Amino acid sequence: MIIDDFDWDKLYEKADVFMRNSNVRTFNVQKGERTLYANEPIVTVDFPKRNNTVAILSLDNTYGCVKRRGFKKDGILYCVYGLYINKLTN
Repeated sequence: MIIDDFDWDKLYEKADVFMRNSNVRTFNVQKGERTLYANEPIVTVDFPKRNNTVAILSLDNTYGCVKRRGFKKDGILYCVYGLYINKLTN
């Protein structure tokens, strides 16, 4: 399979629904980034670390989520996760 074989708009919508159900206050689905690993599409999301401790613990214990290196922007720390949409149960 190649990257263009997947319906990325539908994958982004599934990631959006999953993050809303994970009680993350504000988040950003990276729609300009497409990742494919072992024929599995990965959607990248980021959100501020502050006030999202419960969501971070929940995502760390979810099988389909992979924690990536975060970043700092305008003095705010952001957490970055890769979501294996096909492995998520929500």
